[in-house]
Order: sequence, then structure tokens, then C-alpha cells
Amino acid sequence: MENKSRDLFRFSLTLFALLMAGAAVFCLVSLPRGVSDKTAVSGVLDLSGADFSDTLFPLDGQWEFYHGRLYAPEDFANGAPAGKALLSVPGSWDAQGYPLTGFATYRLRILTDEPQLLLHVPEIMDQSVVRIDGVRVFEAGAVSESAEGAVTSVRNAFIPFAVRGGEAEIVIQVSNYEWTSSGLLYSLFVGRPGPLLGDAMARRIFLSVFLGMALAMCVYHLALFLHRRSERVYLLFAALCLCVAARFSLESNGLAQLLLPFGMNGPLTSVFMALLPLHTTLLTLFTHAVFRMPIKSAIRRAVYGLAMLVPIALPFLAPFSVTGVSYVYLCLIPLLWSAVSAARSAQLKQSPYNLLYVTAMGIFVIWGPLTKAFLGDALFMPGVASNLFLILSQCVMLSVDYAEAREKERELTAQNAMLGQAARIRADMLGVLSHEVRTPLTVMSAYAQYIAEHLREQKGGIDSQTEQDLAAISEEAKRLSELAANTLRLSKPGAPGETAPLETAEFDIGEAARLIASLFRPVLEKQARALTLFLPDDLPKVRGNPDDLSRLLWNLLDNATVHAGRGDIEVRGVAGENDVRIIVRDGGAGIAPELLPRVFERGVSGKDGGAGMGLAFCKEIALRHGGNVTVESEWGRGTAVCFTMPGLGMEN
Repeated sequence: MENKSRDLFRFSLTLFALLMAGAAVFCLVSLPRGVSDKTAVSGVLDLSGADFSDTLFPLDGQWEFYHGRLYAPEDFANGAPAGKALLSVPGSWDAQGYPLTGFATYRLRILTDEPQLLLHVPEIMDQSVVRIDGVRVFEAGAVSESAEGAVTSVRNAFIPFAVRGGEAEIVIQVSNYEWTSSGLLYSLFVGRPGPLLGDAMARRIFLSVFLGMALAMCVYHLALFLHRRSERVYLLFAALCLCVAARFSLESNGLAQLLLPFGMNGPLTSVFMALLPLHTTLLTLFTHAVFRMPIKSAIRRAVYGLAMLVPIALPFLAPFSVTGVSYVYLCLIPLLWSAVSAARSAQLKQSPYNLLYVTAMGIFVIWGPLTKAFLGDALFMPGVASNLFLILSQCVMLSVDYAEAREKERELTAQNAMLGQAARIRADMLGVLSHEVRTPLTVMSAYAQYIAEHLREQKGGIDSQTEQDLAAISEEAKRLSELAANTLRLSKPGAPGETAPLETAEFDIGEAARLIASLFRPVLEKQARALTLFLPDDLPKVRGNPDDLSRLLWNLLDNATVHAGRGDIEVRGVAGENDVRIIVRDGGAGIAPELLPRVFERGVSGKDGGAGMGLAFCKEIALRHGGNVTVESEWGRGTAVCFTMPGLGMEN
């Protein structure tokens, strides 16, 4: 109960901190501060007597507008030229009844007593020239009366100018042939240089801090992925952070438009338009990875592919004025689909931080349309707050998951240490027990043989039953002694396949197989069972520990003898391309299908009362020598055990 209360407190504190961080960024970066509500009327903005000490003045309201005409300041010297209309700014001219593509001229007169002002020119779609009192002060791209002569560029600028005679005239020429909006979509601002530039730079400094955080998280999680390559979610999150940093570097009225000499040209604009669907694509893949939801359905894969790839590729294939921007919302289909799947996933209930991420993703999806619908373009990069909350939530979720995984690793390390100590104690006990057991068993076997020999030398000899009984006692004592030795070896710490140092020598595996088979042949012949050898004289030799390899071959023959029933046994040697194989095949009942996958497990035996050590011991020796032991068996048709080992002089 105490742990649950502590975890709930930690989660609540984390959630509060993330919400405060998002709210602080929204206030510092996006919200307007100290903005006047004065607006232009009939092409004139009267700021006479206005307080410029800490107030910024947007050039909003009615501007003179001349669609289809590119007028210079001198054209207004003798009064308004032809085609005059009044257009509300900010806003795209196509929203007020004019064709989207084309060219036009804007004009505004500012009345003020302020002698020195600063003009902030934001993003203008998509070629523009600004003149103040007849002087060209700003240019982005090349304004043209046709698409052939237009050069696309979108820039920001801060332009100081002097006011003479209490009036300043601003004339802006604009042409648009590619973008989805036209003209003065965002508010231009005037103010004293200090307050206006200070406000603009403060927003961009906080924006730069956000970009730096995104890049830092990208580098950190990329390092985590390189350290734990099985965790693909770290790579996805690193790519997502990089995408966010790139997207907000190129965002409207952002750093690229201000710092790059040429601003945002056509190729950069295409990259920017592809970043939003790429961002949601990475977010979708991240959701599936973190909630362990593989995309198995062919229909779902097809929908995801189209909804992701089309919005990413389309900005590079067609002009924006043709494609529009609605296609980018296709990428929301897989994102919402993945969010619904995550909300229904069992993983959601396993950690409150998973719920935090799903909540942050929901805010991310609705935040953009919500701010656009209610606040229009009055905010500066409102998406910074929702994206910061989202990536911080993801980072916290991954960090908690990583910390829990590390804690489990430490617990497993401690448990393994305890198990290792217990294994060493067990090995010592088994070693003593094995040694003490083998000695009397060896004595029993020797005395059984001695009694049989002694009785044969007596006058009456030895009857066949007694001889069989004494032979059985001797053989069983030997078998138990060998079992004790195998138990000792298998109980030693270390996993099968570890390459412990071995005392090796050249070993004639074919000759050893013949010798061991000759020891089994008399027993099998007494049981009317055949032992057939197919061991070529030129069978390549191997390198290994002679005692271990002889013991392995003995166990293979002994295992076949025990499990073959009344069936025959065949021993075959085969030279492969770069290995030697000894195959021991018996004609017994075979291994039950449910038992076959477990024949190399310790303690698993197909014989009632069997110890289940023989094949496990063989497998261990083979792996330590760079070889292997495999089993093929068909129920009712017998078993074949194949021992494979590298042959001397056969390496490729």
C-alpha cells in the first residue's frame, strides 16, 4: 500500500511538472504581449499620440488593395490609381473573393509622431517586395506577373525606418503561384526598436531552447539504442525528436526564415510540408512499438502505407496551390487508429505513464485545429507547447521503463549470484558424495568378478545362473559408478557450451569407437542382438580430450544398448566436408514425440527409473569440443544419435 501511494505521488508530481512546463512555454513563446487593438481604416492607421514605450502595434485592418496590379510608390503620388479596393489584413486574399494565384499591391499609411520605428515583416506568401516612403527595404524572391518569372522565397525581417512629417507610407507588392494562401497572412508589426526586437528575440530564444532540448533527447536516445539495439523504440523516439527539431526550425516566422539569407525557398518549403506527416508517421510507429502492437493485418498495412507515404511524397511532386494542404490530414488516420489500439491495449493499465503518453498524444492531435479555429494566426508557433508536452511525456515513459528494466537486471544479478553460490555448494557436496560412492561401487564390481573367477577355478565350477547374477552385479556397479562420475561433471557450475580449457590431443575417433563397441559386443551377443560397425579405416582423426571423448562414445553405446530393447545396433562413421560424424542407430521403440524435444535436458529419460544424464552429458562434451549431438527418432521405428565434431585437416 505504501509503495502504491509513493508511486501515485511521483506520477502526480511528474504530471504537474510537465503541465507547468507546457503552460510556461505556451506563455513565453506563443501568447501575444503588449499588443495594441488599434486598426487601420480605409488604408490609414492613425497612431498619433500612441504610447510606444512598451506597446507593439499590429498593422491590422483595412489596407488599400489592388489585385492584378503591381504599383510602385510613385504611382500613388497623384492619388489612388485604378483598381482600388479595401482588404482586411491579416488574411489570405483568396478568402475574400480573389483568385488564389496571381499578383497584387497593398498600401497603408501610418500617422504617428514617433520619429524612429521598427517594422517586423513576417512570412508573406510567396514572393514580395516592401517599400517604405518609396525606398525598397525588403525583398523575398522575385515578384512577377506570371509564374515563369517568379522566384519563390519566404523571409522574415526587422526593418528600422524614420518617420518624416508625421506620416509613413508602406507599399507591398506580392505574387503567389505555388502556396495555398496569398498575401499578408500574418500581422505586420511596428514599434520602438527596443520593445519590438526584444519581444521577437525573446520568443525565438525560448524556441531555440526547445529545439536544443529536442536535439539533446535525440542524441541521448540514439545512444541508448546503440547500447540496447533490441529496443527499437529508442531509435524511433530519437528520429521523432530530430523531426520535431527540424520542423520547428522551418516553421512559419521561425529561425530559418529569419536567419537564412534566401529564406524558405521552394525545396525547403517542400521539406517543411513533408515534416508534419513524417512526424505523425514516426509517432504512429512509436506507439505500436512501445505498446508492443505488431501491424499484422494486410488491410491495416495498406491503409497505413498510403496514409503515411502520400502526404510525405506529395509536396515534392506537385505545387502546393494544386495539392492544397488537406492531404496532410491523411496521416492522422494511422495516428488515431494506433491511439485507439493503444487505449484498448492491456499495456495501458500496466503503468500510469503509458496513460500519460496517450493523453499527451490526444492533446497533440486536437491542439493544432483547436488553436487555429479559435485564435487563427494570432499566436506565434502554438504547436511548441503541445509538442514539448508530448516529447517530455514520451521521454518520461521511456525513462521509467528503462529504470524499471535496470532495477530488474540488478535483482537478477543478485539472484544469479545467490544461485551461483548455491550451485558451488551443491557441486562441492556432490563431488564429495560422488567420490565416496564410486569407491565402494568399484570394490563391489571387482569382488563380483573375483568371486566368479574363484568359483570357476573350483572343482564343481560355477552354474550359469550364478555367473549371470555375478556379471549383472559387476555391470550394474560399473554403471552406477559411471553415473556418479557423470553427475559430478554435470553439477559443476557453467552452462553447456562454455569453452573451458581442455587438455587436448590427437584422437583416433574411429579406433576408439571400435574398441568401445568390442566391449559391448559380448553382452549383445548373449542377448541374440547384432552390433554392426561401418567405420572406415581412413576416418579422419579429431582433436580433443581423450577421456571425455571416450566417455561420450561409451555413453552413446550404453544409451543405445539400454533403450533398443531386443533390437540391433549399428555404429557408422562418416567423413563430411569439414567434420567427422559417429552415428549410433538402434532398432528399438524410438522416442515418444512429446519427449523428443527434451531429450538433452537433465533428468529427462525415456526409461522408467532412468537418471536422464547420459545424453545431457554427451551434449555438454560435444559443445565444449566445438561439436554437437543431435537425435532423430520415429516412434516405433528406432532412434539415431549423431555426434559431430571438426576433423583434423578438414577446415575450409
